[in-house]
Amino acid sequence: MDAKKFLRLLKTMNEQRETLLDVFSEKFQMQRQDDSSTSKSDNYVNITLFEEFESRKEKFTFYLERFENYCLMKSIVNAEKKAQLLCTSIGSVHYNNLAVLLRSKKSVKALSYDEVVKNVRTMLIPFKSGVISQHYF
Repeated sequence: MDAKKFLRLLKTMNEQRETLLDVFSEKFQMQRQDDSSTSKSDNYVNITLFEEFESRKEKFTFYLERFENYCLMKSIVNAEKKAQLLCTSIGSVHYNNLAVLLRSKKSVKALSYDEVVKNVRTMLIPFKSGVISQHYF
């Protein structure tokens, strides 16, 4: 290979390298713009389920307090996402009981966070009648 052919080869390789660098830098900038347009609170990919509620181990009020701390720690502020996470975290037994409690009034997944909390509290912490409580010693 003579010097002219070698210089032409180097020139062609440099042009191709510059073209590739331009293409990659454009793609990288587009990807960075896409990443910056999605906010951190909308990205729920890395959220794991909260531990399942076990009524034998703790009261629901304490479980709910720990759940709300978990949501604060994971930056979950959307009430709809909190409701979905709570419904999936309470466990299959309590989820099924909640669905039975609601009957066909409303789907469990259509409930707001406050409605989920209210209905689960109603289910797990029944109202104590004063008259009946007088008969317990």
